[in-house]
Amino acid sequence: MASNNKYEYLNETSIDELLICHICRSPLVDPISSPCQHTACCQCIKRWLKNTSSCPVCRKSLVENDLKPVTERILLQMLNRLKVKCTECGQTDLERGNFNDHIEKACTNSTVECPSAAIKCPWRGQRDQLNDHLATCVFEPIRPMFSELINENQQLKEQVQQLQMNNQRQQDTGAREMNTTGNINSLIIREDCHGSQ
Repeated sequence: MASNNKYEYLNETSIDELLICHICRSPLVDPISSPCQHTACCQCIKRWLKNTSSCPVCRKSLVENDLKPVTERILLQMLNRLKVKCTECGQTDLERGNFNDHIEKACTNSTVECPSAAIKCPWRGQRDQLNDHLATCVFEPIRPMFSELINENQQLKEQVQQLQMNNQRQQDTGAREMNTTGNINSLIIREDCHGSQ
């Protein structure tokens, strides 16, 4: 597919052919299977089908609605266990299935935001520079107070929403009761009119 530019495969030439996309010739990413049992990366096959309406391997007729995600656990586990190297920090021997965790939590060179971004700290930088930034960040000392205010504000919004829903229910109930009362009054008036004749 669709190569992920944040990692590269280790020993790519030794990867089993069953794990290789028939279109991009790289290991499958979000594998999709056709009715003719050929697999490809989801993005690759969708891009392929924009230009042609046949299977890239056997040329049988194929449309996007025919495609099904591959769900065989063993195949997905084999793909997730492929060894990759992070091109951001150079760490090797990572499993592809855990790569996003590496980027989000461990990669020293991945770009992160300041924990105070929610209160408008504009800093973004490499994870290994975050501690230096936090030592001088003017937003960081006030973040706990703002976080508390934001949480309280959210709770108040939820309470207002609940009160509005309760009010609407009461209005609906009142309208139904008034309608019922009106119908009863109409019947009483009709009875009075018919009875007085």
